[in-house]
Amino acid sequence: MTKIISSPNFEDYTTYQFWIKAVSKRSKKEELSQNMKSGYDAAMKQFLQFMNSKDNVEGLITPDEIISQANKIIEEDEKEGPFHILDTLYSFEDWLQGKEIRGYSKRVLGPRERYSQEVTANHKAFGIIRGFYTHNRIWLPRERRKSFVSKTRKNDQKYAVFLPNGNDEIIPNWDEFRVFLSHLSFRDQVIALSLVSTSQDIGDLLELNIEFIQSQERRKRLFWEGNRGKTVYPFRTFFSEEATNLLRRYITTERKNSESYEKIFITTTGRRVRPSHIAANFKQATVKMGIKISDNSQNPYRPKRLRSIFSTACYQAGIDDNIRHIFMGHKKEISEAYRNMPWQNLEIHYRKVEVLLTVFGSIESEEIALLNEKTQKAVNKIIDLELDNKKLNKEIVILKKEIEVFSDQFKEMIQLQKSMVKQWSKDIEALGANEDVQLYLKGMKKTLRIQN
Repeated sequence: MTKIISSPNFEDYTTYQFWIKAVSKRSKKEELSQNMKSGYDAAMKQFLQFMNSKDNVEGLITPDEIISQANKIIEEDEKEGPFHILDTLYSFEDWLQGKEIRGYSKRVLGPRERYSQEVTANHKAFGIIRGFYTHNRIWLPRERRKSFVSKTRKNDQKYAVFLPNGNDEIIPNWDEFRVFLSHLSFRDQVIALSLVSTSQDIGDLLELNIEFIQSQERRKRLFWEGNRGKTVYPFRTFFSEEATNLLRRYITTERKNSESYEKIFITTTGRRVRPSHIAANFKQATVKMGIKISDNSQNPYRPKRLRSIFSTACYQAGIDDNIRHIFMGHKKEISEAYRNMPWQNLEIHYRKVEVLLTVFGSIESEEIALLNEKTQKAVNKIIDLELDNKKLNKEIVILKKEIEVFSDQFKEMIQLQKSMVKQWSKDIEALGANEDVQLYLKGMKKTLRIQN
């Protein structure tokens, strides 16, 4: 059976620490995000499980011992040694997928685990774990790493926005995207159009306050500059006229009595909207369109994909790469002349992209906004009716309990009357009552039987 490393903790080993430190230095923050570190740790844990599942292993193989063994292999055969280590990574890749590996125990799944897809297993073996070796000064060749066209990429290509028109031209076709938007709430439509027109991350968009819109009331296009939350790299971009108009309508109709310091987008209960909420809503809208999303593919209209669409629009519009990097906040060497370009000049470049990023057009946007405003009012009425229905149901439950109590009291009263009639009957019989009284008592008993 596979041995699972639980103690000592692999984070305590020098080779692991050196690896993580080296990877962290590549980031501008000089630290790994929590999600990325979790991915690295999960891959290392699985690799240690794999190495310890080898037949006739004595003791517990640790990260330090793995690097020590690799050094010995290369010392024995400097030319072929690295390829022997690569063979181990190939075996690890197959092991992750649940395949039988000669000389190793088959992978044992935990309660919430499942075998890795081929592309995931390849990334862990030749992306993450190969990096563990190379950062610990074990050179390994790259040419044997597999190349994949993932199902996610195929799905994205299937629902591409920029398509050839038959005249050797690539033009935007937003038809499918409009259908997608039709399955979203007004709030989420505004979010989707904002993401498409700015290229920024959903997490950064949800951090904007109402004051951001109010402070630029005279601009046709809202200007947005800051630092990306994920990478801290600076960006300078715009909201299209279409997105700007819808944002202004949104805060006018949906956030009418809100303070300027409050977030632009909130839930129906007034809480903060999280990126996971929007991703779930986008996925649900895509499924309603009839698009199937398998376990090993992603939603073609996920928030991150909208950033990619912006990048394609820049390319099709012939935008200089330096300008595109500024719009998107890429980690690139950009000259000061471009970096400090006045926003007015930057907007001239943006207008070239905006033509390709306009989904409805200004007139249609107004109509869509009005339609959604009416729809939202109808939804609010339905919600009010549901609340009234819930209130009515509560009152019915209370009334039902009161009836049950009254029923029990009524039964007790009937029982008491019955006992009293029996006692009267005995008393009257003892006194020798006439036939009329006897007939009256019989009628009373019959009435009580019916009531009971």
